[in-house]
Formats: sequence, C-alpha cells, structure tokens
Amino acid sequence: MKKIIQSLMITCQEASLLTSKSQDNKLKFSERFKLFLHIKLCPVCYAFYKQIGILHESLKNMFKYSNISMSNAEKHSLQEKINQLVSNR
Repeated sequence: MKKIIQSLMITCQEASLLTSKSQDNKLKFSERFKLFLHIKLCPVCYAFYKQIGILHESLKNMFKYSNISMSNAEKHSLQEKINQLVSNR
C-alpha cells in the first residue's frame, strides 16, 4: 500500500509542470489524478494552479478581442524556441 501511495505523490516541481501542460493539452488520467491529489494537499501549488488558470484565460481573452495576430512563420518560430527551452531542462 505504501508503494502505491508513493507512486501517486509528485513533487511541487512536477505539479507545476503538469499545471502548465494542462492549460494547452489534455493530461492523461494518471497525470490528472496525481495533480489533483497534489493540489489538494499543497496550498502553494493550489494557488499556482488557480493563478495559471486565470492568466491563461486572460491571455486567451486578450487575443480574442484584440487585433494582435501572428503569421504562421512567427508562430512556428516561437514554438521552436519554446521547444528548445523545454528540451534543455
């Protein structure tokens, strides 16, 4: 039983990564469950989860109601830079 509980617990760093990932991608059931458990037990990660959600919605609305747009080339370039930063961790 102890091993099962340990396998479900994640660190704050893992929780923050899953929180960020959850804003743009659907998490696997196991990831959602681990994140749910962690944010129920960790008030700091819960606050981060809520703040990221608010920030994500605000940014979506900002782009939705503004004339800001990016060309496909700009989007591709930005995505490649993000991917490089993530892979270098």
